[in-house]
Amino acid sequence: MQDVIDMCHHAGVFFGGVGGQYGQGLGMYKVALDCALALHGPQHLDTARTLITMAIVYETLGDYEKALFHYRKAQEVFVAIHGHEHPEVADTKYNMAILHKKRGESKVAKQLWLECQAIYAKVFGADHSKTAGAAQQARDCA
Repeated sequence: MQDVIDMCHHAGVFFGGVGGQYGQGLGMYKVALDCALALHGPQHLDTARTLITMAIVYETLGDYEKALFHYRKAQEVFVAIHGHEHPEVADTKYNMAILHKKRGESKVAKQLWLECQAIYAKVFGADHSKTAGAAQQARDCA
């Protein structure tokens, strides 16, 4: 079953990223998600990472509501597995901040970037590029 998950991810990348056929790519990611849920359950990294990929596709398609839904579901899994102060948690918040900024929700975006900055600083240090990037994004959200 893990091979099916991996194959569907690769097919999704091919259809969406290479071929620009996001609908078909999304279909492959949905199959991967169904397989990940069946094999691992909802609280597994494969499940969360598939949700992130689906969120990115929905964002690319301009369906921000579905993108946020999938980011939030992935975030729940990452927090359950890693706790609140992990790079994958921060990376998901970063992606959500970008989406909120696209929606004109600068205050929400800024708060998320500040949360990212704090996590990155704790994990990687104050001088790390991810810490500096999140801080810059927050400053740009005035």
